[in-house]
Amino acid sequence: MPLAGRTIVVTRPLAQSGALAEAIRAAGGTPFVFPLLDIGPASDPAPLLAAVERLPDYHLAVFISPNAVDYSVPALLARGAWPATLLPAAVGQGTLRALAARGVQGAIAPTERFDSEALLELPELQNAKVVGRRVEIFRGDG
Repeated sequence: MPLAGRTIVVTRPLAQSGALAEAIRAAGGTPFVFPLLDIGPASDPAPLLAAVERLPDYHLAVFISPNAVDYSVPALLARGAWPATLLPAAVGQGTLRALAARGVQGAIAPTERFDSEALLELPELQNAKVVGRRVEIFRGDG
């Protein structure tokens, strides 16, 4: 066991530390869960609710992280079905899976690098397809 006798500090948010802690245990180590971040809903929901109301006017909805999906998509879907003309986009594969888990289908995401630059390189986001279109970005607060 590669981690036998070692204690590994897991600094991920508590709700996201389980899989890593279990992998450490499976490799013979002892996880010490010590979250350095606490992720939760925004203290002021007004900007999200305003974005929800404007959503039908947008062409593209970009989600920066699985947390952005978890804390915004329920509010978006509470107003009704996902707008047919709104293309969902994810910065990475984890975010793509989070969208799918929430019932948002047809999202685009990079497949090799997982950052905003790779997202912007996708064919669906090239100049001719986005000129004059409105984009909403869902991300954390702070």
